Amino acid sequence: MPPELHLVDDGDAAEHAASILAQLAELDRLDAQAATANDVPPTTWTPIDLNDALNGIDVPPPSTMRRTDGVNLLYAGRTHGFAGESESLKSWAAQVAAQQELDVGHDVLWIDFEDDASGVVARLLALGASRQAITEHFVYVRPEEPLRGMGGTWTAGGIDFERLIVDRQWSLIVIDGVTEAMVTEGLELNDNGDIATWSRLLPKRCANTGAAVVMLDHVPKAIDNRGRYAIGGQHKLAGLTGAQYVFEVERSFSRARTEPITGIVKITVTKDRPGHVRTHATNNVIARIELTSYPDGGVSAAIVPPGEGNAPLDLTTAKRIVDHLTIYPKSSKNGIETAIGGNVGTIRQTLVAMVTAGWITVETNGRAHLHTLTDDGNDHFNA
Repeated sequence: MPPELHLVDDGDAAEHAASILAQLAELDRLDAQAATANDVPPTTWTPIDLNDALNGIDVPPPSTMRRTDGVNLLYAGRTHGFAGESESLKSWAAQVAAQQELDVGHDVLWIDFEDDASGVVARLLALGASRQAITEHFVYVRPEEPLRGMGGTWTAGGIDFERLIVDRQWSLIVIDGVTEAMVTEGLELNDNGDIATWSRLLPKRCANTGAAVVMLDHVPKAIDNRGRYAIGGQHKLAGLTGAQYVFEVERSFSRARTEPITGIVKITVTKDRPGHVRTHATNNVIARIELTSYPDGGVSAAIVPPGEGNAPLDLTTAKRIVDHLTIYPKSSKNGIETAIGGNVGTIRQTLVAMVTAGWITVETNGRAHLHTLTDDGNDHFNA
């Protein structure tokens, strides 16, 4: 109720008029304050609606970075860590995930503190991403200034970052170089408080867009000190809202000169907060990534379930390849995949195995790999 206004004799008129004006001014201030409060968006201190929890609605399963059997490894709207030594293919794994998203027209943001644009784009092209998809759906930034200035205020770079993350509906956001990113902000790698600050500042803000966020990181050099998380404070692991993956080389990967070269890396899950990924792991091994480089610079990739990479040759797929090459010698890899159909990862694995066994030869013509059945291959399958 507004304050009651009183009429008085002339002797007190001036004093009471001033009092009335003061009361009216206070009412205006309170009204304005209430209106402003109604316009302020709720904070994270606002109570959460528990209907979904009460109705048993769970965290959705992962939707990004597919294995050859269709199982996904990255959760939308959550943060993930890829940790491993140098040349453990963790960057390649993130680029395979990016290529998968680009192939279906989804937007990918790459925040790079380590590499450069030419290196990342060259790998995407080698993996088979189209120039059009990269132009339309891939965004690359190479930050060198912090998001925050003195006193915690946003810098011009921080303002550009805010605009960037709301610019599109990102499916995947990769942060390459956690150590360098933290150093850029003037934060200590081994300080759990600084790790928590950086996590809120960059990766969790990215995850709030609904994107699956991947952070590429290093493991400690001393094997005994590696544990379950990357180099630095333990909060790197504790602060993840998705899953943590550790990469371990089983067969080195390199550029091919005259024959295809296949590298293999074991991927172990060391944390899975929502719990969907571990159900598809064997002794915590969730996948192996197999990359095959070809003399023309092309690269084929397969993220295979645990054990499948070392499984016996898929004879059904091999026989279909033999039948196709008997009629159409010098077929390209894409031509074989299109003609025989089925799981692309299985076809590529089978082709590599058959080349290694000497049943198929490969010659290059531009960017194409032309496959021809050898006499040994013909004798083995058609005898």
